[in-house]
Amino acid sequence: MTVYGKETLTLGDDGFILLCNYDNNRSIYDKLMKGGMNVTIFGHRLAPQYNKALEGFVDIQSLNSNLGLFIVPDHIVDEAYAATDYFIGNYNAENDKQRKAVEKKCREDYKHVDTMLGQWQDSGAMPNVFYMKLDTKQELIGSAVGLGAFVTFICLYLGMVFLIACGAVLALKELSDSVDSVGRYDILRKIGADERDISRSLLRQTGTFFLLPLAVACIHSIFGMKFAMKVITIFGTDSIARPVLSALLVVILIYGGYFLLTYFGGRRIVGGKNKRI
Repeated sequence: MTVYGKETLTLGDDGFILLCNYDNNRSIYDKLMKGGMNVTIFGHRLAPQYNKALEGFVDIQSLNSNLGLFIVPDHIVDEAYAATDYFIGNYNAENDKQRKAVEKKCREDYKHVDTMLGQWQDSGAMPNVFYMKLDTKQELIGSAVGLGAFVTFICLYLGMVFLIACGAVLALKELSDSVDSVGRYDILRKIGADERDISRSLLRQTGTFFLLPLAVACIHSIFGMKFAMKVITIFGTDSIARPVLSALLVVILIYGGYFLLTYFGGRRIVGGKNKRI
């Protein structure tokens, strides 16, 4: 915990600590541990040191992938069940240049050792179940940023294309209907309807035409976001309020812009025909 810059934890001889950074699992663990959850590990019955699962991990990852990890006293562990060894540490680097140099050296040494292990496994000198990997914080940050930028670009591109296409199709359809309805509006004027009533009627017609697809999209988004929230928790996202508000603002600007242009365009079409007569 100290190496990762986190607060150290206290563990008694007959207790255990449950670490987890996957929120969906953590909420389940918290309910179990508040109810007095006890576990038996290597023949020792252990009680929870804390009344909830603690946020934490051992293997650094770019995602919140620790589904649950028991921390137990050393003296109860049977070393015959050891499966993984970790070497965790911080290297000395005062600037980006030194950091890149250290990471390059670490990666070169890792590749050399990994090649030797592969040769030993091929020769039968060691079992084939051996697996080795190297992760550094800077590499994980870089890969996470790259993945996030790629996904963001794709989503923004697809979202903007579909939004603009939808607004354009609705606008063209409504303007086409306005052209076809010029004669009807002329008849309304002849029987005494004033321009305010005609403008109000056109506004309601255009508003209904644009709002119905938007209402369906909002209903779809509500259910879609409920599912999406369960997926994006592995990325360590605690709140999506700001992204949702930003997306809503973009929708209002683009979709609302098409609505206003369509309404004023339709009004000019309807009014212009009357003036030419």
